[in-house]
Amino acid sequence: MDIEGREVEIVADLQNPGWRVTIDGKFAFHSCANKRTLIRDLPMIIKKMRKEKQTKARVNPEGLMGSASREHKVKKGKGSFERTPKHKKPLDR
Repeated sequence: MDIEGREVEIVADLQNPGWRVTIDGKFAFHSCANKRTLIRDLPMIIKKMRKEKQTKARVNPEGLMGSASREHKVKKGKGSFERTPKHKKPLDR
């Protein structure tokens, strides 16, 4: 059957009591509800599944914004930070 523009198949599960639901040929979920209730609730379930897959962060070609690893840098201009002599870099001396 076609629901929300997707091919949905409901089959009785032979291993467990209930129904196996496949959407576009991929297993989606298992339900113990009766078939009539399941068919009635499927459009709402599919809409909910679509919302969960939306990306929450902004995306650029390299990946999610702010997810790139970067070298730790100390904030400048605070005045109270000074490296211990053991860890001073040649530029700090």
